[in-house]
Amino acid sequence: LFGILVSIWSVDVVRALAPQDVPRLGEVRVDLAVLGFAVGLSVLTGVIVGVLPAVLGSTVDLSESLKSGGRGASAAKSRRRLMSALVIGEISVCVVLLTGAGLLIRSFAHVLSVDPGFRTDQLVTMTVSLPQAKYLWKHNSEFCVEVTSKLRELPGVTAASAVRGVPTRETHFDCLLYIEGRPLVAKDELPQGKARVIEPDFFKTMEIPLLEGRLFEPPDSIGKIGYTKVTICNETFAKRIFPGESPLGKRMCIVGPGIDPIEIVGVVGDVKFAGLSEEPVPAFYYPEALFPQAEFTLVVRTDVDPDSMLATVEELVLEVEPDVVITRPQSMNEIVSESLSRERFLMLLLSAFSIGALILSVTGHYGVMAYSVSQRRREIGIRTALGATTGQIVWKITAEGLVLAGIGLAIGVAASLGCGRLIEAELFGVESTDPLTMTSAVGLLLLASVLAVMIPAVRGARIHPAEVLRSE
Repeated sequence: LFGILVSIWSVDVVRALAPQDVPRLGEVRVDLAVLGFAVGLSVLTGVIVGVLPAVLGSTVDLSESLKSGGRGASAAKSRRRLMSALVIGEISVCVVLLTGAGLLIRSFAHVLSVDPGFRTDQLVTMTVSLPQAKYLWKHNSEFCVEVTSKLRELPGVTAASAVRGVPTRETHFDCLLYIEGRPLVAKDELPQGKARVIEPDFFKTMEIPLLEGRLFEPPDSIGKIGYTKVTICNETFAKRIFPGESPLGKRMCIVGPGIDPIEIVGVVGDVKFAGLSEEPVPAFYYPEALFPQAEFTLVVRTDVDPDSMLATVEELVLEVEPDVVITRPQSMNEIVSESLSRERFLMLLLSAFSIGALILSVTGHYGVMAYSVSQRRREIGIRTALGATTGQIVWKITAEGLVLAGIGLAIGVAASLGCGRLIEAELFGVESTDPLTMTSAVGLLLLASVLAVMIPAVRGARIHPAEVLRSE
């Protein structure tokens, strides 16, 4: 009953932690069929756990039991083997879960340390959609220029620009490229790049470093809609398309009808547009004035609290054009955090399971050792009467418990090596066989096992021979 209550309460927790792009997340609830299965499995487990000891107890050989000491005899070997197997199984499963959780935690830490290629703090963003049926394409660009110009005049704003698809929410155009001066090759052998449309102040606003050449200048935005004479590429584009040489001054053509050559005038740093855990790809930038967008994202850098600027920026946009649709007004830090929601959810979910498994394995190990000590009171009393010291008694019981832990840990490590491959796709910057993670998981569980074994061992060592004789 307590478990059912916890499962009902945990639904809200799951909704809060789960990525928002999970389909039908709002419909997540305690499903009656799943709940019935879980309850049935729990009842079946209870029956098995109750019946098995009863069957074992009913098959005791009376004469053998009396020979071995009656009530104070040690548990039958078969019963002890079963309990030991359960402890080993719990420890093994716990090692697998702890290792998996550790791998995801380390992976998440690596992702958080990744340089996105721009400064994420003090940035306000919102997506603006213009009514396409109301204006010609040229107006979209004029609107973008007017809005960004007015935003730069606001108190607290240090820079403002626009981009088609904000970083970690990538929007781009895939292009096949022909590099001028190179031999003609088959279409499937042509280099590829992602074209991104930006307002000229984008690099300044995002604080993306200029590595070579220059940024866009006012004359670059003058020309025929859909055509540009110059472009700026990222570092990955320069290294892959022009290995060992500077791309400045090189000209390329977008494969398509009537596209004039485009000259590369600058190289900027890579930006993690597809996500922090994704490797940058060859990309180049177009000036927005020549490629007007009906939907773009405003990016505004402030020297005040970004959240306090959201309403001000939204009001200014609506003053320029009341019919626009504004969505996702939020800070860039929030966007980056949302992009990691899936990784965070998997990490927390597996961590919760591993903590539960750790508690179960430790309590199970403690329970078995405590039961074993209670069944061996007579043996311990006799050993003490014959001169065994407290340290010897503690060590003997502890050693027996640690043997079980050692077997469970060995099986768990072997299982972790195989199970780790199941989450390889979710890992970043860490291997599924990472020795530090496995060592940490084994060390944590070994320490917990020592504590679980030591408590009944110390209690057993305090048994006085006189008390055992009186009870006999």
